[in-house]
Amino acid sequence: MALSPLSPLPPTASLRKDHNIIVRITEAKNLPPDCMDMYAVIRVDNDVANQFKTRTIWRSRTPFWDEESDFNLGKTFNDVYSTLLDLTAN
Repeated sequence: MALSPLSPLPPTASLRKDHNIIVRITEAKNLPPDCMDMYAVIRVDNDVANQFKTRTIWRSRTPFWDEESDFNLGKTFNDVYSTLLDLTAN
């Protein structure tokens, strides 16, 4: 199961400086019964080199991570994506 990406952030300004953001992944609630071994992934511009993956929470429909990561958005970033995945999904 994968969630939709976040809404795109505002367009980049021509003179914008690099920015850092801190993303905290806290929890998920009310997941469907077939979603039991969950982890989350955050990416900037869908770039695998600029991503953060939480640990997997096993056998839970209400996973609690309480993890955070910081990202450098650079001068030309477009989107920040979040995805919730089931490790054992077929």
